[in-house]
Amino acid sequence: MTTQKALLTLLALLLAACGLPPVVPTATATPAPTATPTVTRAPTPPPTRTPSPTWTPTPPPTPSPTPWPTCTPLPEEAISIIDGPVYRNVNAGLEMGVWEAIGVLQQALEQRAPAWAQYRVETVENPVHPLRGSLAEYIWNQAGAPLTLVNPRVLLVTAGVALDWQIPQDRPLPDAISEIGGQLWEYYLAFRFDPQVRAQYPHVTNAASYALYAFFEYDQAKLQRWAAEYDVLFGERQPRITPRGCRLGGQAP
Repeated sequence: MTTQKALLTLLALLLAACGLPPVVPTATATPAPTATPTVTRAPTPPPTRTPSPTWTPTPPPTPSPTPWPTCTPLPEEAISIIDGPVYRNVNAGLEMGVWEAIGVLQQALEQRAPAWAQYRVETVENPVHPLRGSLAEYIWNQAGAPLTLVNPRVLLVTAGVALDWQIPQDRPLPDAISEIGGQLWEYYLAFRFDPQVRAQYPHVTNAASYALYAFFEYDQAKLQRWAAEYDVLFGERQPRITPRGCRLGGQAP
């Protein structure tokens, strides 16, 4: 028996002795502890992984076609008979070899002037090459001389037209060709460095064309004959005029 019960029993006995009704202990209900509601947490979905973008290589830009060069067509009266780089090419055909380049001159002489092709500038015993001492070799060397400096093919055709492809009677053929080379050089320098000459002939496009034009005494008929002769002999190997993409002096581009 616990102490609380013993005290209650003793109290009841005392009340009974005094004639009072016993006190019935009232049991106080202890409230049941209220359970704290459990909060149900919704499961957090795993984070959605954003897919990495697929790398697509950027194609290189499509190059635009290069437009044709624009230029102003030359008037019909313009004199443009040969390009400067062609005229000044003193080693025309050298990529084939020296004797091969001289052989091209020899073939042209055989085609146009057989007497010139057989002409011997000097007699060489036991020559190292069949063309040693030939007129073709002489023209090759003379074309590159300091006071000539002209394409040997241009020199050959110029001499041929000037001499009508004949061997002169008053002087040796090599001397006549050397004189022609010197005249071309003088005319070329005059146009190249004398502004008065250029001002007098504004319709001539370059020094090379002027050299030939002046040599043939400013006669366009002779100049056109020269052009026709050159085209037959060397036009396929080395055109006088490089195509420029526009009409030049009545010629097709």
